[in-house]
Amino acid sequence: MTKIFAVFLIVVLTNLFAAFLLPELFAQNLLRNPESVVYDSVYNRYLVSNWANGNIIQIDSNGVQDYFVEGHGSINGVAIADGIVFAGCSTKVKGFELSSRDTLMDLAIPGAININDVTSDNAGYIYLTDFDARKIYKVHIQSQSYSTFVSGLSRSPNGIIYEEENNRLLVCTFGTNSPILCISLDDSTVSIVTYTNLTDCDGFAKDDYGNYYISSWATRSVHKYDSNFTNPPELFYHNSSAPVDISYNSVDEILAVPIMFANSIVLLPVNPVSVNDNMDGALQKFQLYQNYPNPFNPATQIQYSLIEPSKVKLTIYDTLGREIKTLVDKYSLSGTFNILWDGKDDSNKNIGTGVYLYQLTNSTSSITKKMILLK
Repeated sequence: MTKIFAVFLIVVLTNLFAAFLLPELFAQNLLRNPESVVYDSVYNRYLVSNWANGNIIQIDSNGVQDYFVEGHGSINGVAIADGIVFAGCSTKVKGFELSSRDTLMDLAIPGAININDVTSDNAGYIYLTDFDARKIYKVHIQSQSYSTFVSGLSRSPNGIIYEEENNRLLVCTFGTNSPILCISLDDSTVSIVTYTNLTDCDGFAKDDYGNYYISSWATRSVHKYDSNFTNPPELFYHNSSAPVDISYNSVDEILAVPIMFANSIVLLPVNPVSVNDNMDGALQKFQLYQNYPNPFNPATQIQYSLIEPSKVKLTIYDTLGREIKTLVDKYSLSGTFNILWDGKDDSNKNIGTGVYLYQLTNSTSSITKKMILLK
């Protein structure tokens, strides 16, 4: 028996037990036009807002989904502060305690039209963008008092983040060549950081390395800026099903990306693991990492690294050893590479729920890992 088919047999037996012990892995997908996502580090889960039905869905570390809260209208942005997840809901901002899920805030803001994204500072306030009213509101969490912090913006504000080190808010906007706005927390004055070459910006995030990430409806992509916005943005991730309100998980150094029209969440590492990690003594020619997300639906990212140029092949198999899809088959330079698999076979047909193997090979060796597709 060849090595790869021995691996397949082990995986088949493993998953026979998994079918009995872990039936929750094959539960239904609860995401319905996911708009925003935030990582809850206390309970090690992602909280995802459903724009279509007003539910917030929790996804644990095994990818298992459950309802956090249900039926709160069209929820846009979400953010966590003081043990509460806050959600922009049309003309209201709502807050739900992370531990009990009790509603602690249900605050209507007169004059609000379409409250969108949410962020918080370190002084007990949250800030909300109103896309249609072109305003930004400031809400004191404890007293639940509010004010209009900024009004009369020339562009519709969308994604918003707080920067403690600069005592400011940064806001991305909608429209052609959308500007990034800087708003001083001292006096609420507005200035333009830069004009992007992007159209209809939505989500906004910043990682621990000073890089900024912006999603664009027009390009269906997430773009990466350097810490000073001095260089043109790099293409970081593309998905034709519309990445929307992104966020950063600083615990795992992950950019979480809701994919609205695919009803899924993609988790992307912003600082790929060094190829020299996990070497087990002997220097390896290449490294294959666990896919993100896993479980996934409908797409996932597969990352691999080469320490020297070589001919490589990246292939998807089912647990019976049948080849499903060849993703890479070429001579490649050294470096780290991200490959998107859309859950389709070589005939461009969608495959079904189940366990699949992905294998990276060169002329002398191979690495095989397991992933799960849920539908």
